This record gives sequence, C-alpha cells and structure tokens, in this order.
Amino acid sequence: MSVSTARKKIVLTVQSVPRDWGALREVLHTAVGLAAGPPRHHVVVILLGDGVVHGLRGHDLPGTGNYMKAARAHGVEFFIEQQGMLLRGFSEDQFREEFKVVSRDLLLWKLGMADIHLRI
Repeated sequence: MSVSTARKKIVLTVQSVPRDWGALREVLHTAVGLAAGPPRHHVVVILLGDGVVHGLRGHDLPGTGNYMKAARAHGVEFFIEQQGMLLRGFSEDQFREEFKVVSRDLLLWKLGMADIHLRI
C-alpha cells in the first residue's frame, strides 16, 4: 500500500477551552508542519465554540508569534466562528489580526470541502 503525496485540504478545528494559553502555539506548530510539507498541504485553522478564546490577543506563550509568522508564510488561513465569539461576549477587535470572523455556514462549507478534518 502506498501513501498518497498529493496536496490535501486540511482543516484543524479547536472547540475546547484552553487548559493553558500555549494551546494556540501547539495548533500553529501542527498547521505549519502540514503546510510546509512535504507535501505542502492547504491548511485552515478554525476556532469555534469555546475554542474561540485561543484567538484572543495577548494570551501567547513565547514563540507563538514566530509560529504565526511561519503559518502566514505558508498560506495557512485562520477563522473565528462568529456565533461562538458573540455568545462568549467577545468582539472582533479582541482577536489576533490573522483571524477572520465568519458565519457558521461558511465554516461548515469549509469543513465540507476538506479532505481531512483534525479536531484539536
């Protein structure tokens, strides 16, 4: 049996409250590894439900900024679920600039288009 090296559309979703604020760095580490390859995959990171807290500004461990920079350089896309944000009393300006706030419908579409979905 051979393993396909074709480029995949991979979605990483985070739905849980962080045990520590280093969780975003771990998600980014995974995303960069998948996006940098080989093979180089198209990677999307989606924070939804309680997981939206991972995208808040100012709650990073050392090194998170470097991972974020590498993720951007490799074309990783970042999204926050609007409903999750609003239900938790947050506003768009509280999140890292890399995260785009979008509707649940768009996120479901992105999940439907994925070859692989990893829940982190």
